[in-house]
Amino acid sequence: MSAVSSYTSGRSRRSLAELLANRPKNSGRKAESSNKSLQEAALCLLSCRQDLSQFLLEVEAPPCKKVCSHDCSASGHVQKSTTFTDTFIASALRDQALHLNVAPNILGAKAAALNIQKICDNVIDGEKGAVLSQEQRDRLTAFLQTLKGLVAENCFSCSVFLQHIWEEEIPHILEVVWHLQNADIVGLEDVLESCKDPDSAVDWFCTELQSLFLRMEASPDVEILEQMISSFVTVLVGKAFCKSSGKKAERSQLSKISLLILDEMHSWFLDVIPEAPNDESYKPGEEQYWLIAYNASRYRARVIPEVLEDFFTHTLSQTLIFKPKLKVSDAIRLQGSWSFVKTCPLLTDLYRKLFVLLSAEKLISRIQRVLDTQEVNWRHVLACVSCLVICQPDAQQLVTGLLGRLLAQAFETYELEYLITAFLIARQAALEGPAAFMSYTEWFKCTFGTASSYQNATKKSLLFLLKFLSDLVPYETPQYLKVHILHPPFVAAKFRQLLMEYISLAKTQLSDMKVSIEDMGLYENLSVGSGKDQKQPQAQQDVEKAVQIFENTGKIPSSVMEASIFRRPYFTSRFLPALLTPRLLPDVPDSLMFLIEALRRADKIPPAMMTSYLDACQLEKHRRLEGNGKMDVSLNEEPVARLQAALWQLRPFVTDPMRSDEISSHMAVISDRLASVMESSSMDAVPTVSPSVEELEPQELTVADLLLTSFCQCVMAASSTNPPDR
Repeated sequence: MSAVSSYTSGRSRRSLAELLANRPKNSGRKAESSNKSLQEAALCLLSCRQDLSQFLLEVEAPPCKKVCSHDCSASGHVQKSTTFTDTFIASALRDQALHLNVAPNILGAKAAALNIQKICDNVIDGEKGAVLSQEQRDRLTAFLQTLKGLVAENCFSCSVFLQHIWEEEIPHILEVVWHLQNADIVGLEDVLESCKDPDSAVDWFCTELQSLFLRMEASPDVEILEQMISSFVTVLVGKAFCKSSGKKAERSQLSKISLLILDEMHSWFLDVIPEAPNDESYKPGEEQYWLIAYNASRYRARVIPEVLEDFFTHTLSQTLIFKPKLKVSDAIRLQGSWSFVKTCPLLTDLYRKLFVLLSAEKLISRIQRVLDTQEVNWRHVLACVSCLVICQPDAQQLVTGLLGRLLAQAFETYELEYLITAFLIARQAALEGPAAFMSYTEWFKCTFGTASSYQNATKKSLLFLLKFLSDLVPYETPQYLKVHILHPPFVAAKFRQLLMEYISLAKTQLSDMKVSIEDMGLYENLSVGSGKDQKQPQAQQDVEKAVQIFENTGKIPSSVMEASIFRRPYFTSRFLPALLTPRLLPDVPDSLMFLIEALRRADKIPPAMMTSYLDACQLEKHRRLEGNGKMDVSLNEEPVARLQAALWQLRPFVTDPMRSDEISSHMAVISDRLASVMESSSMDAVPTVSPSVEELEPQELTVADLLLTSFCQCVMAASSTNPPDR
């Protein structure tokens, strides 16, 4: 009992409050331990069963409420929410990486690659390389925000991401690369450099870019796609032509890949351009978008000017040497169809874009260097010369200097290549008319028509020139043969027989071509392929040119006086009848009447022919008064419509100061269409129009009205944007 009572009394010493106070403490520790165990078990379960890629796609920052408290702005709310979301995603990624025993940045990179693959699945129409749809673009933009958070949390490896893309052959569309580059996550240079096979990287980029071009015409987001192209080309140009030192091995590999891409795309562009002149079936397609790469204004401050100049110079060289299939004989025969207005517009647009950054001096220097060192594509070289003399105001003097250097080298080394090149360039420049370059006749006379000319230095030099001209005879067009016969090279009297042998050979060739020597005019038209292509009689062209010279000098042209002595048959049977064509004589004597009177006083017109001419003019006057004059109202509608369209297109160039440099090239188009309307393709002769309206033919009246109307409209349009000083 004592024991029991003692135990009872001992226990009764603790109060009920003490007993109750101890009980919650024990239960709390058990509950806390139980909750912690439950959380760990739940996290373990999530880590084992969670699809990280789906998790990254589903997590989004909570939307910002429109009504914000004064203590927290909208921007601060978004930043805090984004930071919280990034931390949460990174934490979940680290947990799963710990469970899988891999580094978090490796796991994040692989998950990102798989997510991009899912976004890019089911591209528009299922076509490889197509642009993203708007829905895919929105999903990608949201995912990139998450990916930027992983980068900030050091949970993303760029190298592992790129390696996974190439090894798993995940389709990486250019637009995705562009968005990654804009987000400062992965750049195009990183994508290209991470590929182990440079050829595969080049093929991938070129294929994707060409597919992008194919989509541009029908895409509503053309401006975005143009920005994308400019961004990529900027990177490629900067890496391909970068001159900085450091990391030589890496830079050289990336530079090589970038240069290969640029060359491959340029070759693809040139391949599409048709070789046939005036191919009306050809219409520019997706290849025209590659010209975006040569818009100098798009680079602005993103590329060093020296680097951009190197790129344009390299492009010009690649164009001049692209697939040199044509022989020199082909160039001699076909160059008449390679003038500025007959060349494919895409090729002339390319040259004009290159000319924006490169000065005429640098262009001439590059052309000469390419001609001296490499085999060239003559069609591209001569088209470049035409574009140069049309678009560069000071090109005529520079081309003349180039011709002088080529001829000097030719007669110093007796290399035919220099001489052939000089003749081709001189003829090509002359095709663009006297406004751009001197005629071939004038050039040949000035170059070889004096005692101090190149061929008169030694007998070897003379034989060198005559042998060259003789070798050209089988390939020459009649017009050039006629120039060489009418204006032969100057030779000393003792070598006259050598020259006569060449002239005899040229005349025989003309006879074989069924071209009459008597038809050779005083001022030959060399802008057409053959005499049959000239719609206007040569004698009429000679009269127009003679009237123009007489009007400017007040003297009878020397060529007319020489023809009256040395080419009497042509002068009396062709030139004089064309000169004395009956017409209604104006009340105020014009230049034609003054020329006729000057020739009459010089006894170059037989009196009987002069009397017949005056009688016929009187008869023509009576016919006009009686209303029985012949009226040819049939107009060539198609050439007139083309001329009217060209004149209408001139107005924007006059009003826009940014396009003033295009006026000269457009004037060449107007000149060509005006020549076709007037049935005169002559670039050497400028048609003269009588000041009397009554003397104009219906077609001449129509053309005069178009020209005057266009002139007045251009003056008014230019005055509205830039009023003249009063």
